[in-house]
Amino acid sequence: MLRVTFAAGLGVLLSIQVALAQQVGDRVHITGCENGELVLPVVNLWDSPSMTRILGQVSGDGRADQGLKCQGAVVIVREVRQARGRTFVRVETVVESQIGWVTSLFIGRKFDVANCATHFAGYPEYIEKCKQG
Repeated sequence: MLRVTFAAGLGVLLSIQVALAQQVGDRVHITGCENGELVLPVVNLWDSPSMTRILGQVSGDGRADQGLKCQGAVVIVREVRQARGRTFVRVETVVESQIGWVTSLFIGRKFDVANCATHFAGYPEYIEKCKQG
């Protein structure tokens, strides 16, 4: 599969490599940026990889002064699936426990579990959810 996507172009290869690197249980940021520029401040969570109904929305951007430009909501990866030639990731938000599907293009940087307490300071229920997954 990588050979085929490599022939399709470097941009496609990079997005697939990022998605394949995700494992169930990983914590990652949602991103609404492309090439470092914000294009979607809010990212939809879909009911399934068929993308027929929006279940919710999450932030696709974070505070630049905290080093979180283009790194929005922290989510936990629940499932990774290939469908219709794309990679879909089922995620659950740490805050509000929203569950839905996004394409791999909206998966940003990994979030280190060691940062749960500082990132969610003042919200013990979110710290616990972040740590426990």
